[in-house]
Amino acid sequence: MNDQSLQIAAALMLLAAFGLAQFGLVHDKSLLYLLFNMLGSAVLAMGAWAGHQWGVLILEGSWSLISTAGLAQSISTLLDRPADFLLALWRNPADAEPGRAGRRQGTCR
Repeated sequence: MNDQSLQIAAALMLLAAFGLAQFGLVHDKSLLYLLFNMLGSAVLAMGAWAGHQWGVLILEGSWSLISTAGLAQSISTLLDRPADFLLALWRNPADAEPGRAGRRQGTCR
């Protein structure tokens, strides 16, 4: 796979994550969303580095680091509850915490 193909695949990963979140198919704190964002933006950041595209490098590098931090936070939430791992692929891992099931953040009751 050449460099251009990798960048296209990375861009499609980012777009897929965003689209799935926009249509409510995955949560924006789900492992799948964060993993797609981390990997896609890291590949684009490496391409930007190689092409001396500093603005794109700052954007994609930051995006990758922030996604990595979110992914680490989600994984640490799941360490105490490994049975919730599969659900956390598309849901917010915090939603499975005791006392929070069924509640959505940002909604009024």
